[in-house]
Amino acid sequence: MSDFKNLITLKPTTSIHLQRETALIELDSKFQMLNELDTNKPSIRIFSRIEGEVNEALHTLEKTNSAFISSLVKANPEIKLEDSFKEDQKYIRNEQFKCINAIEAYTELLTVKGINYPSDSKSGLDPSDLADILKQTTQLTNKLITKQDENIDKILKNNTSGAPKPSQPYFTSRQIDADFAAFKDFWSRFEHFTKKVVSPSDKLEWLKS
Repeated sequence: MSDFKNLITLKPTTSIHLQRETALIELDSKFQMLNELDTNKPSIRIFSRIEGEVNEALHTLEKTNSAFISSLVKANPEIKLEDSFKEDQKYIRNEQFKCINAIEAYTELLTVKGINYPSDSKSGLDPSDLADILKQTTQLTNKLITKQDENIDKILKNNTSGAPKPSQPYFTSRQIDADFAAFKDFWSRFEHFTKKVVSPSDKLEWLKS
């Protein structure tokens, strides 16, 4: 199976990876705006607007990262064990918490300045809500990976099963009386071989072969 660095260069993962990189750039831009807010004369209106934009960027990153993980797991169910994948996800979490902590820090600044916040004008989610979302995203990712592992195990068990696999029967006439009995045996095995074929025309194609 391909490793993390190779997988992100292959379709469709490379396209999803680029979408996530775009989401990261957008999030960093919103973080810089949050970081450049006036701390001497803070404004609830401005902070509320930027906080909403940060929350929206965080949500976009969460969605694209989940899609990215799903694509990786489909290509390599063991990707969770690779150090490169772990480092990548740690970086994503750091970027998310960097924004969450910045929101929390400015909220505390408003409190110190005697400004009541959150207020009715607040938009988006508060830091505790975002932390819960991150926790839920991690849980969903783990469930997805576990489900993929279970599916792989089922496939492997089915492929290694000792049950006999039906093979296509053939009939060749020898122009003797025994042909009738041989044909009946052939037809019985042919019906078993094509029991999952619904279309009569498809059965005919198998018969011709």
